Amino acid sequence: MIFAWQPMDQESFADIVGLLGPHIVRIGEIHWVKVRTCFYRPMLPMREYRPEAVHAPWPAQLGGVQYAVPEGVESNSFVNYLIFDKVRDYSLAVLDRDRRRQVRLATREFELRSLSDVEAFKREAYPVYLSFYSRTHYQVGSGRRDPSRFAGWAEALFKIQGALIIGAYRQGTLAGVSTSYLTDGTLFYASFFCDDESMKRHLPGLMLHTVLESAAASQNVQQVFVGMFKGQRGLDDFYLQRGARLVRQPARLEINPVTRILLHAFLPKRYAQLLGHLPDDKAGLVSK
Repeated sequence: MIFAWQPMDQESFADIVGLLGPHIVRIGEIHWVKVRTCFYRPMLPMREYRPEAVHAPWPAQLGGVQYAVPEGVESNSFVNYLIFDKVRDYSLAVLDRDRRRQVRLATREFELRSLSDVEAFKREAYPVYLSFYSRTHYQVGSGRRDPSRFAGWAEALFKIQGALIIGAYRQGTLAGVSTSYLTDGTLFYASFFCDDESMKRHLPGLMLHTVLESAAASQNVQQVFVGMFKGQRGLDDFYLQRGARLVRQPARLEINPVTRILLHAFLPKRYAQLLGHLPDDKAGLVSK
């Protein structure tokens, strides 16, 4: 099935990002996402900014900010992210044999539908989210384990114009959900959760395939952003094995000097990740 997106403006997209969990602060023309305590990156991490145009949120004085810069501007780090940028060329045929087999197996098991009934979503998606959290302990939005907070999140989500919410049904029961949003030609594959049995039955691969196939059919989608490179073998490899590119973009890291010293001394791996250092087995995959 082919789905379509309604493009949204930056303000609507900021509402969505904030709803999914990260705190958003707008300073001038930049929407900043708080990725850690007192540390921020722009909401659109691939967008380039000149230093003179950057005004950081005040808590960053204790932590810092990092943003991509244009060619010719001095950089001191990298932002690494995963993106599908050849969306017009995407089809099931570009996947390897094993990934094609998984998609075909999942297609027999699941029916994918666009969701629009918020009350049904509250009832059906809540146990799916609890299964997802029990498996992953994913901290962003973990308060949704409370049924009233999950219901409030669902109501806010369904009110946002342009949000595409796809549900996967197995034998008539909701088993997984994805959300995605289109702004400035970039489709953000923002969230996905499913129950344990659906993981085993390859629903994540089917959902991503369906989103990419729909993006290939859209004239409005130029690229699909699936997230920052996290250095987590399973999650990163899931996208890399399906054709995502690892992009390493020059960036400026503006960080409190004391914080820099403490990170370098006591959390060297975290500091190296902040600088954009890659594991040896991923360095050869980088493209710009």
